[in-house]
Amino acid sequence: MNTTLFETAHQKLDSNEDISEYLLNFLPEDIVLLERVINAVEALLCRDDLSPVQINSISKVLLGLRRIPLMTPGLDIELGLLNEGEGGSYEYTLVIKEDHFELSSGGFQLFQWGSDSISGPTFEVENHYRTDMNIFDLNWTDIVLEGVKNFRIRIDDTSDDSQLDWANDDGSIFWDWLGENVGWDDHQFRDWMNRNLPSF
Repeated sequence: MNTTLFETAHQKLDSNEDISEYLLNFLPEDIVLLERVINAVEALLCRDDLSPVQINSISKVLLGLRRIPLMTPGLDIELGLLNEGEGGSYEYTLVIKEDHFELSSGGFQLFQWGSDSISGPTFEVENHYRTDMNIFDLNWTDIVLEGVKNFRIRIDDTSDDSQLDWANDDGSIFWDWLGENVGWDDHQFRDWMNRNLPSF
């Protein structure tokens, strides 16, 4: 039986080894936002107009969210909630993949003379990348919760279900390591650059 990423990371954690390659570059302070995002996504499951396919995809999103900061192999979903009206359309988007997490918003507003696009700040986290939380509008989750019963749902799910590890859906044991080891010294940064960027 193949060892899952969760099991490998857990074994290395117990051995006091470096597990940064298995984690998204969240900070402990992000836990509050993540809990709010989980609450918003869970609220979607209370809708009575969801198809079985949508329920399955939303369940995958929750699997990935609950495993954070650990990556989730096979996961690749974009979940959009659209607030549509005569004056335009605005979408609140959550993207969660094996090595990428993103919250964003944007849309367009209609005027008598045409339309104008609108975009909000984006919060992104990857294995060795994280945007500044200070530029992100934390009202994202509040607005989604307010409109969770009425916003139109858009889901783009290209996950590889055969890779999803449903047995290990709690990544909380990895937060302490991340809190103690977040940030790089010069040697770690140069090492990552050498391994991931092409030579010129």
